[in-house]
Amino acid sequence: MLFESWKRDEFARWQTWIQEEANARADVQAEARYRDWQRREEQKVRQDAIRRSQSVIRGKITEHLIPWFSEFSYHPSDARFLGSPVDFIVFDGLSEGCLKEIVIVEVKTGSGALSPRERSVARIIEEGKIRFEVIRKE
Repeated sequence: MLFESWKRDEFARWQTWIQEEANARADVQAEARYRDWQRREEQKVRQDAIRRSQSVIRGKITEHLIPWFSEFSYHPSDARFLGSPVDFIVFDGLSEGCLKEIVIVEVKTGSGALSPRERSVARIIEEGKIRFEVIRKE
């Protein structure tokens, strides 16, 4: 009986030790895998941020240079860069002394879509809610 009691206790002690050892090793492996995954994901996030940043920079450069591109159908001297909420106001024909129309231009590169602010400006213009105002300061 004493032997059976000792055997049972010893078996339980070894079982507990093996379980604790297995859990510790699993924790070490899980931590290593997590760190490896974290490193790979961080690299992906950084690469994506660089790609997006380059895209934004390319877009900003294009916005400034577009009046000199063949796609721009107005005289560069007629364009005034604003940048926000729209990129240009074009006074078509002004440089030749004969203003034909005023055009609001938004430049998009790639698959860029209008922002909510840009869409609201377009909607207001399409609804004809635009006017000219003179402010005099005495």
